[in-house]
Amino acid sequence: MNATTERRNEGQTAAKTVLIVDSSEETRDVLTTALERRGVRALAFPTSRRAAATARTTRPDLVIFDVETEVVPPRQALDAFARDAELDETPIVAIGTARFETSSDEGTFVSKPYHFAPLLEKIEAMLRERGNVDG
Repeated sequence: MNATTERRNEGQTAAKTVLIVDSSEETRDVLTTALERRGVRALAFPTSRRAAATARTTRPDLVIFDVETEVVPPRQALDAFARDAELDETPIVAIGTARFETSSDEGTFVSKPYHFAPLLEKIEAMLRERGNVDG
């Protein structure tokens, strides 16, 4: 599989973009499929380096970031990614086993292990709060 997983619904232009950073191919695939079924464009990466480069050009509406994807401490991984991706006001859903506060006032933390349904509900709610999802 490509390092970048980008799937688009044929014939549709997605108005919202969610960037996923997670080393688990299964997690990237599940989140990508679930988001696309909700009309959201999902861009998924196994590491933060390529994700940050894409974030700078695509300006995602939301980022889902597994802080344990990197080999540095979670707080450091999240801060470095946000800085490299130039994400000043983009909310980030940080996922990990060790709880910490996100650097974005609009961000949140989801503790592992987690279930996909509540995570997707949280993502949809955050996108709605930003005025990016109808409903």
